[in-house]
Amino acid sequence: MGVTAQPVSRWRTRNWRVSVTAVTLAGAIARLVGDRDSIAWDEVYLYSWVHGKGFGQMMHLVAVKEKTPPLGFVLAWISDQLGSSPSLIRIPSLIAGVALIPLVAALGRRLGGQRTGLVAALLVAVSPFLVFYSVEARSYSLTVALCTASTLLLVRALKDGRRADWAAYSLLAALALMSHYTAFAVLAGQALWALAAFPRNRKSILLSQAGPVLAAVIWLPWLKQQVDNSSDELHRIAAISPLDFGNVSAIIGHSLVGHPLTSIARLPGQWGLGLVLVGVAIAAVALVVDRVRGRAPREPMGRPNIWLLVVLALAPLALALGVSLQPGQSMLLARNLITAVPAAALLVATLLASRGKAVLLISAGLVTTGLALGTVIELRDVQRPATGAAADAIASRWKPGDRVIDLCCLSGGDGPLGTALALQLTKGPRASLTVLSRGGDSAYAASLKTNGRVFIVGYQLPRASAPIFYAPPKAWATRFHRTWAREWPGLVKTVAWEFSQR
Repeated sequence: MGVTAQPVSRWRTRNWRVSVTAVTLAGAIARLVGDRDSIAWDEVYLYSWVHGKGFGQMMHLVAVKEKTPPLGFVLAWISDQLGSSPSLIRIPSLIAGVALIPLVAALGRRLGGQRTGLVAALLVAVSPFLVFYSVEARSYSLTVALCTASTLLLVRALKDGRRADWAAYSLLAALALMSHYTAFAVLAGQALWALAAFPRNRKSILLSQAGPVLAAVIWLPWLKQQVDNSSDELHRIAAISPLDFGNVSAIIGHSLVGHPLTSIARLPGQWGLGLVLVGVAIAAVALVVDRVRGRAPREPMGRPNIWLLVVLALAPLALALGVSLQPGQSMLLARNLITAVPAAALLVATLLASRGKAVLLISAGLVTTGLALGTVIELRDVQRPATGAAADAIASRWKPGDRVIDLCCLSGGDGPLGTALALQLTKGPRASLTVLSRGGDSAYAASLKTNGRVFIVGYQLPRASAPIFYAPPKAWATRFHRTWAREWPGLVKTVAWEFSQR
């Protein structure tokens, strides 16, 4: 019936564990490099809900203001107690993002064998999509790690039948559901596959659903408000990503080989995408040739196990498409497919690992290099806006009497505690800060009343000569001239300008 891979020697097991550890360390380094990014966009809202709040107040805000369940906020709240840096709220995502690598390795080993598990871990470690969300404070990384861990425990429980494994699976399924509602697709897929593939275990499978069902019942009093909040979000997504073939194919491509917020042409680029496609094609051709010649795969995966991965890879997409069929609603953002990525990586790894050593080394090397190229581009050129670096640069030059104008407050990027820039400024510059979207021309008018300098921070698009929203009135422009400038690359360029009196 599947589930269990071939046994291997103790020596090979030790080498496999060493290899997985090395891959995990490499993935951890990439994620720690990414963690240097400033908090941005939705992270600012999360920080506003947890920072300086009591536990009860935080839970109330999540229940009435948010659209996702509370586990990620609870863990972010705990992390925020460790110090004053806003980036502390990313600790749960970082831990989950690193933990996902050995979890995928262990699941691949259970389903297909050691080579399958190791190759899948390698793909997950260098995935630019997963690296990005491993340093995103929202609960996407936590959800995908919990879903993968629950799948691993389900497979183990079906094989061994231990009550402890069934109980642990039920608990992890509940935690996954309480981290993000998109986990429902994976949990439903797990249960349906298990019932179809292991009908003799029907009683244990059904009893194990008590965990997520109980969690949903406990959270039920707050669910309606969150559903209403989610409905507003789905309408906003529909305005920018309605249901059509182009948007569906785009989010699939971004989740598998790219980045959620930029084009595949930019990341991983033509070279990166080409390497991935050539690597997969080589393994696919080798598979066809071996089938024609009657050669058995090196690490055969049972059909039920393959069906499990297919179900888990398609279930999140099916959920997104189902919701997007509703008039005026859409779930077509790449982040909503994150729970499908481990299963997709395992399917690709199954293909790569099933051929001979030469094909494995060449094909896996090409695919890994293509994904790693995307991650290098992400960490070097496609960072989140560098508001933290801009805040540090201003703090080193700011003096009493100077003022700061914030042009960075784009839609959705401003939390109740202030903008991303405000959260990272020191006390003096923060007190002199005016946000343009709130103050309009008064932001410039206030600076006309001071004899000090004015610092302006904003986002600048490619080939533009000034930041977005930079439009000072004539009286201001004739009085000040620019005396200093800094810029930082990223998804959008962050610029800081200093103006002095003429």
